[in-house]
Amino acid sequence: MKGPPITVSCKCGEVRHVPYGETWQCEKCGRRWNTAQIPAEDYWGIMREMRNYRLVVIGIALGLALAVVTLLAVALGVGVATGAAGLIFLFALALSFGIAWSGISTFIALATRNSESTLMISILTTFPLLFLSTAVMPKPLLPDWVQTVAVYNPISYIADALHRLIITGWDWAVIGGAFLVILVVGAVTLSATTAMFRRAVSG
Repeated sequence: MKGPPITVSCKCGEVRHVPYGETWQCEKCGRRWNTAQIPAEDYWGIMREMRNYRLVVIGIALGLALAVVTLLAVALGVGVATGAAGLIFLFALALSFGIAWSGISTFIALATRNSESTLMISILTTFPLLFLSTAVMPKPLLPDWVQTVAVYNPISYIADALHRLIITGWDWAVIGGAFLVILVVGAVTLSATTAMFRRAVSG
């Protein structure tokens, strides 16, 4: 598998996205640009740093979003049944699930090497699952067929744990189940992403 393309800016002003290892000859001035001149170790090292940076940014963004939502909830008088300790668990759940779930988009990005396809597929996999889970409303209020889907939907287990922490109180069976789901999702998505990345490096 070839690596993601490199943006080459010719001295004459022309710009092209050239796959790593390939040569481009500028149509305007005739200059030749060989991306293979970049050492493979340096190129893939940058790719690894970009991947890790993306995961960190996603985690931080989710943490900040949860912090804003929490502050708004407090300002509006919404209480957290589990108190300050529950807030810590809320942050931990949201952050860890966000990182585990981000493996899907990272895998798609490595497989397609296309930002538009990555965004489209990520949206098509995330939003339907969100609305087919208990994140929208309690399970008993969902249509029967949605309840069936929700049982196999990992987002439901995270949503149930968040509901318990905020509304009901400590329920270690539900909270533990949520962390177990995060562990399984992370093991699958991040392992697949790592395998795809190694395949790209070796190819």
